[in-house]
Amino acid sequence: MTCRENLCLLDKGGDKKSDCQYREMNILFDINRNEAMVHLASYLRRVGKLDKALLVFNSREEKERLSDFKHDFDITVRSEFYKPLQTEHRLPLSTIEDAIELSSMWQWLRGDRALFYVSDKGKFFLDKTQRSHYELQAIVSRVYGNVFNLFQWLQPDLVLLTDVVNLSKYIIVELAFQRKIPTMFLLPVRIGKYEAFSNTPYEHFKFIYDRLNELRKETTQSEHLDEAEGIVFDILNRKNQYHDAAQMSGIGPTEKETISASYLVKNYREAVSKIVRHLASRKRRKQTRKVIASAFTRPIEMSKVWLRRHYSLSRYKFDQPIEGEQFIFFPLHSEPETAISLNAPWIGNQAELVWNIATSIPIEMKLYVKDHPRMYGLRPIQYYERMRERSPNVRILHPLANTLDFVPSARLVIVVSGTTGLEALLNGIPVMTLGACNFQYLTGVTRTRNIALLPETIRDALKNAPHPDTIKRDAFLFVRACLDESFPIGWYSEIVNGPSDYDCSGQEFRAFCVYVERQIDRVLNDPGWLEPLRTGYVV
Repeated sequence: MTCRENLCLLDKGGDKKSDCQYREMNILFDINRNEAMVHLASYLRRVGKLDKALLVFNSREEKERLSDFKHDFDITVRSEFYKPLQTEHRLPLSTIEDAIELSSMWQWLRGDRALFYVSDKGKFFLDKTQRSHYELQAIVSRVYGNVFNLFQWLQPDLVLLTDVVNLSKYIIVELAFQRKIPTMFLLPVRIGKYEAFSNTPYEHFKFIYDRLNELRKETTQSEHLDEAEGIVFDILNRKNQYHDAAQMSGIGPTEKETISASYLVKNYREAVSKIVRHLASRKRRKQTRKVIASAFTRPIEMSKVWLRRHYSLSRYKFDQPIEGEQFIFFPLHSEPETAISLNAPWIGNQAELVWNIATSIPIEMKLYVKDHPRMYGLRPIQYYERMRERSPNVRILHPLANTLDFVPSARLVIVVSGTTGLEALLNGIPVMTLGACNFQYLTGVTRTRNIALLPETIRDALKNAPHPDTIKRDAFLFVRACLDESFPIGWYSEIVNGPSDYDCSGQEFRAFCVYVERQIDRVLNDPGWLEPLRTGYVV
């Protein structure tokens, strides 16, 4: 019996057995960790869950490095999606929008930070597009056609993804939902190294919320009670719990040193080498100016960041929290980031959002604003000065300040979708979310997507906030549910693309494979798992 036949049986009221055997499954893997994908696919084949697999790698070098597995699985490289179609038959863009039921393809493009922005995450960020309108239209048509052909060939029964950060992944998700193919998103639960599967890319961990409802009714005991108590104890004692993906980005006091002079020299040398290779190839001489500009963008922008971190910002007078002052806290997000492009696509400018919030809070309160540690030096001083000049009730705190030093004193914490919101809830502080996040349905959380209603919404959140103990209890139960339904593995900090010391054949990864296998069985037994990319969960 095939996977689809099992799903049809379930839809018709068939017996839902947790240990039912699935055969002949075709799976599309796009989970960003190439060697891990190979070992996971191998395990699923050994246990009889997998017949045919397509693995999407990030680079040709990785495909060559893992060439021994070519005969076991089909492997493609993401850049293949962006190549011209082999066939002349192309759907008009309006037809694609209608077929996918999209209101606008710009949400795809805006979510692809490599395509839409000139950026090196955590190193430099230029908020401008790289390509013309015509070029972007051509790329969408090309990628959609290639991904569509891939689906026609593979006929996947299941799709395994991580975060949706590029155009090809957006289209994979849309096509999977259109064809009612279960899709599992492996995402961090924002607690330590724990990862879990969501049925949407918006951190909607269905099984975690099912578990939370059980814990709320006190009908079951948590297996990770002691660990949850330890995590909450650290947060309440002002010890930041950076989750695995955040740790990978070098967040902390050493962020100032992540770009050294020798590192800059290395980047300038690489830029010169790239130009020399282009000139030596004697190809496309007309593009020489474009190649030179592209080669030097990275080192020039990183030089600016180095200068800001070591000179300008080190002399800039950031504000300090004032004891006894009533304030609302709003932390900025790093950019580009899925927290905004995916979870809150209606937010185009965070500086403008600060002004909107500052003019919506009670007049006797201050608005404390702190930039993301990863953005330290990536924004010019004028960015912060402009926020101060427009709003006299705004205090700009140092990006490397510890949020747990002042969050417990806040009247309200407003976040787009950041982890600071969960830290606030664990301290009994009410939270307002402007975008989708994994804790948005907890007690003490106010959800809003309408900037025009901010004044009324903020006043209601302050006036009707539950008792701090009630907020703390539900947040603690949520932490317990996260630990119960997720798996601890250094997906971002330890498992990397390329050679590493992590052993994908070791005991930890084998246990992770067993976890994935069990989650697949649960998903295929859950007819309510399918969710559209534009689910109401976000809006």
